[in-house]
Amino acid sequence: MSLDAADPPRMAQAPPREHGRIEGDHDITFEVISDENGLERVAPEWTAVNALIGPEGFFTRMELVRANWARHRKDPRTFLNVLVIRDRGRLVFGAPMLRRRDRLGTHVLQWLDSRTPFYDGLLVDPGMDPTAAARLFTYYLEASWTRRALKIAYVLEGTALHRVLVAAGFRLTQRTVAPCVDLTVYETWDAYLAAMPASRRQQYRNLSRRLGKAGAGPLHIVTDPDERRLEIARIFSRKREWVKEHDLPDWIVPPETEAWFQWVAAREDARNRTHVLRLAAGDEWIASSLCLERDGTIFSSKMAFNPAWERFSPGWVLTLEKIRFAIGRQLSSVDFMIGRTPWKDRVADQFRSSFACRVNLLPGRRSLRLPR
Repeated sequence: MSLDAADPPRMAQAPPREHGRIEGDHDITFEVISDENGLERVAPEWTAVNALIGPEGFFTRMELVRANWARHRKDPRTFLNVLVIRDRGRLVFGAPMLRRRDRLGTHVLQWLDSRTPFYDGLLVDPGMDPTAAARLFTYYLEASWTRRALKIAYVLEGTALHRVLVAAGFRLTQRTVAPCVDLTVYETWDAYLAAMPASRRQQYRNLSRRLGKAGAGPLHIVTDPDERRLEIARIFSRKREWVKEHDLPDWIVPPETEAWFQWVAAREDARNRTHVLRLAAGDEWIASSLCLERDGTIFSSKMAFNPAWERFSPGWVLTLEKIRFAIGRQLSSVDFMIGRTPWKDRVADQFRSSFACRVNLLPGRRSLRLPR
């Protein structure tokens, strides 16, 4: 990649609003995709760059960009705003955003998310220096004087999005953490168990034994597509019941949320996989989990359990069974994603921060540094 931090492009005096070319030493162009036909047109280029990205590429797939836009496109005064930057005609940067226009004629750029606590992603060619990417992104943000702010909900520490925002000097506010466990040091499940504290290992064995005596069978991996859809529906149904029982407003309640996860779970390929894990006693459901996988990492997305089995700690047992499943697949890590629970904290050996980002863009209040 010729574009690097040591040799930044010389910026034009008046950047265009939506698309154009940056004059200078490098042939840098940018384009804003504003409709679904544009997404279709850019999809092959986008997918080619995404193929170069490791586990976080799950969240920058064009399939997810389309699915996220489907959750927003009926909102009033809301428009697709996907920024694409090319270096000598080759796509190197893709920022999926939407534009919300207010009655005063100004607008806010918001990251194109799924309306759920799911990692926000930024498509960046691995050969592109984060500082160079930050300069170009900052340059684009400066292009419109009617742009009030940039808002991003879930920025995971260590991702391309996080690196670019840090390089741009944008303020990040920690919201929560994302626990995960590194499995690269464990060749077998027995090796993992042997490394656990003795009391925790004994607790797992005792609970597993009690579950077996109560009629529970071994972990079942649901592979039939129809059965998997029903199992995902059961997970969401139980989560909605829990929210209702505790009288909590929650993002999981709208039926569109389940529909989004069902759609994503059904879009599998050789690198992006879906797993549904279930514990049951005959026909009686105990617990289930929806997991996503890419390039050696399992993302533990959703889990629910039958309250009638709560005394057996099914959430804790199923969490360990996920790790056992991942080790059996010779994967490198399990990412428990956004938020903390007691059973996540018991097994996690890493805790990455999840940030929110808000950048003021109106003249006189701009919280960014323009590239020079």
